[in-house]
Parts: sequence; structure tokens; C-alpha cells
Amino acid sequence: MQRQSKSPRARPSTSASAENARLLAMDETDFGTMGMDMTLSCYNAEGEFEGLPAEQIMHVATHSGTGATVHVITSAKSDINSIPDLAGTKFGVTAGMMAGYLDDVLWAYDMTTDDLGSVVNLSLSDLCTALQDGNIDAFLYATPAPGTNFTDLAMSFGIKVVDIGQEAVDKLMAEKPWYHTVVIPAGTYDGCDEDITTFAQYTALCARADVPEETVYNLVKTMMENADALEAVHKNAAGTCPERGIEGALIPMHPGAERYYKEVGVLD
Repeated sequence: MQRQSKSPRARPSTSASAENARLLAMDETDFGTMGMDMTLSCYNAEGEFEGLPAEQIMHVATHSGTGATVHVITSAKSDINSIPDLAGTKFGVTAGMMAGYLDDVLWAYDMTTDDLGSVVNLSLSDLCTALQDGNIDAFLYATPAPGTNFTDLAMSFGIKVVDIGQEAVDKLMAEKPWYHTVVIPAGTYDGCDEDITTFAQYTALCARADVPEETVYNLVKTMMENADALEAVHKNAAGTCPERGIEGALIPMHPGAERYYKEVGVLD
């Protein structure tokens, strides 16, 4: 029996992409946002989704913005100028997804956390404090640039954003196609006078495969035709457009979304 299209169930973002994906796979919600990596794992019922029904979710739209951009931060006075320079250092990171980003950055340089002197798990505010107090030499955190904490830290303390490098990012993207290159422009942070090459992953809006086509079509059409209004509500909605809506999709497009994107000419 087809679900009625007038009142789809939607959940706001939970504390983790994985939980939103799980809710979709378990038919506890109709729409959810998640990182591109989670879309692929959930669709294939792999990794932490093993044992759940496969092929339950479909792509609706890629959110605007770069996504959470990986920053490796150290003191402006530090001798750390590259990822290999992190060997033997006292490093900080937030547990969970951020720790996964750290593993990926190190992997791109044939390193692991064993090559670091030590690793501590701290909140973002505690990472900033620990760097200022000299309790860590560097830390990693991912957030769209410019990050408010980093802007403040650059002004009050002085920071350096470590370049990850295009070769390393290309290696990562070949292994993990949900990543994309991001260049943090020179001048984004006080005292950071060169472009920084790093990476991020987009966030996707997904729907259950059994949500009616008309429901998803109307949702996408409304989003795209009211992009200015979305940006007025939240600055990260800047850049909402059909071209972005299909960018980086790793799982099949929902028929309703596909219909809209074909209608406006961004899909064949």
C-alpha cells in the first residue's frame, strides 16, 4: 500500500549522520540528512548498517556549501608545516567522526596515529585551550571555513593551518569518493597568507525509496525555487541550485528528484 504523500515524516538532524541513515533504513522517518559516506554504506547495508535492509534510501539533494572542511591547526610559531611534521607530536582531536578524518589524513601520507607522540580526545573548545596552553602541538577539526573558533584563535593567539596538499587529497578521493577538494583562500584567517588545500565531504538530503515521487518532486522544486528564502533563514543555504543538488551523489536518485533535475536540464 503506497504511503500518502501529504504528510511525510521528517526528522531534524541527530547527533550523527549514522543515526539519520539508520532511521531511514528502519522506516522510522521519510527524510534525513547525512554525510555522503553514510549514504553509500546505508544503501549497501555495509559496515555499521550490516543486517539492515539494503537499498532503502535514495538521493534527493546535495546541500550547498563545502561541507565540513578539515582543518589541521597549530600555533603560528610552530615548526609544523606539513602532515609528516606531525610525527612525534602531542595531537588533539574530537572522538568519533573527527578521529576518522585524522586517520584518513595520516593514511594519505602512509602514517597512522602510532606515528604521533600522543593523541588526546577533547571537545573543540578544549582543543583550542590546550593549544594555547601548550598541552598539545596541533589538532584536527572539520567545520566550514571560516570557523568561528579558528577566527577567534587566530586573532587572540595566532594559528597556522597546515596544508594537506593536492596529491594527498587526490589519493584520498580515489579511495573514498565521498571526499572533494576544498581550498581555504589566503586571508581566511588572520596571519594565514597562503591558500590551504584540504578536503571535505558534502551533506546529502535523502529519502526512503518508497516516498511517493510527487512528494519528493514538490520538495525539491520548492527548495530550488526558494533558494533566496532558504539563505535568509541560514547562510549555509547560499548556493542552493539544481546543479549543486546532483553533485557528488553516490546512490541512485529518487524518481521525484530525478524528474525535477531532468525538467530543469541538469540531468539527461
